[in-house]
Amino acid sequence: MLMRARLRRAVAPLRGNPHYLRFFVAGRINTFGSTMATGAVAFTVLACGAGAPGIATVMLAQMVATIVLTPILGTVADRLPRVTAMACAGGVVTVTLAVEAVLAASGRAAVWNLAVTAAVAAGAGALSGGAGAGVSRDLVPVRQLPAANALTKLTMYAIRMVGPPVGGAVVAGAGPAAGLGANAVLTGISVLVLRGVRVPPVRRARAGFAAETRQGWQAITTRTWLWSHTLAGAVLVPFWHLAFFILGPAHAAAHHGGAAAWGWITAAFAAGMAAGAAVSLLAEPRRAMWVACAGSSLLALPPVAFAVRAPLGGAMAAAAAGAGGLAMAMVAWRSAVQQQVPADLQGRVTNYTDTVQVAAAPGVYLLTGPLLAAAGATGTLLVCACVIAVAGLAPLLLRSVRCVRLVGDPDAVLSRPC
Repeated sequence: MLMRARLRRAVAPLRGNPHYLRFFVAGRINTFGSTMATGAVAFTVLACGAGAPGIATVMLAQMVATIVLTPILGTVADRLPRVTAMACAGGVVTVTLAVEAVLAASGRAAVWNLAVTAAVAAGAGALSGGAGAGVSRDLVPVRQLPAANALTKLTMYAIRMVGPPVGGAVVAGAGPAAGLGANAVLTGISVLVLRGVRVPPVRRARAGFAAETRQGWQAITTRTWLWSHTLAGAVLVPFWHLAFFILGPAHAAAHHGGAAAWGWITAAFAAGMAAGAAVSLLAEPRRAMWVACAGSSLLALPPVAFAVRAPLGGAMAAAAAGAGGLAMAMVAWRSAVQQQVPADLQGRVTNYTDTVQVAAAPGVYLLTGPLLAAAGATGTLLVCACVIAVAGLAPLLLRSVRCVRLVGDPDAVLSRPC
């Protein structure tokens, strides 16, 4: 009976809420579309003869656009109707994907034009992300937000477990243009589905673009739990990317046989994300920042497994455990932001915190060579693990962070003595 009741609560955001159901379905179509283009851009760059430096250039253009445009478009997202902003952003992404598909099919693709389309798509994604952060808050009752976020993560990573093999097969069999074209079609369909969503209007006090930007930053700096966890993420995220996404493939190639082993490790990571989201969905943890901090610190496990040269099964288990913690952390963090931050600030707070957390990544990437030269691969992995663990847990030293709970009243945590 208890499990049945929890399952009913888990799917409650989708029951009797047609507009949120439509929003949810549109998001999953978009997720599946992105998996259809798995590796398509990278293989298009390789077909141009640009090699790994060309791939790095395209990725750098995407990252720079994300860092520069995300805070600006967070303010824009809060000034526009949310669904309109998401639909416009989705339309831009659809067009850029179609352009990439045509370039790949015609043999006219080059690093420069792929870098431009990647940057444009990154900007559109920043606008969509800022607007989408508030849609759930606008459509779902506050008490159901943790379940809605967990459902989103669970289905997203379930698709990412199944989709990449399908997308990889499409790219391998029919070429990168087919994968990019399929992504464009599915993204366009998701936009059409999204257009039917109706969101209650949110009252916004217009104060000018610069003033509204300051309001967004003030919403972060005046909430200790927000700025402390954001700064911790600014340290944790770059070292996690260095340990897992840069050193991880190299470790798999050196000690586990190469790409196939790395595929198993990333599959275990996706499975762990889905499992962590399922735990959040059924267990309904309420101590938001305890979960967010402890879950984030579990990302130290994969670099430790790599450093001690654990067998492939051990590396997969560490990746799954770290991913499970990350999924629970993301659900708790997103739910806390939605519950504790006013609706008209959702886009700004979401985009500003996301920007801060990735802003240091390019600098850490530049440290990869010196770190490897000074400490070797094993030492660098252990340094990353220590930084991740300490940064993840550090905000819990603050009492106001430990007190944040997921509750029905969005003002309860801020108004209750802690």
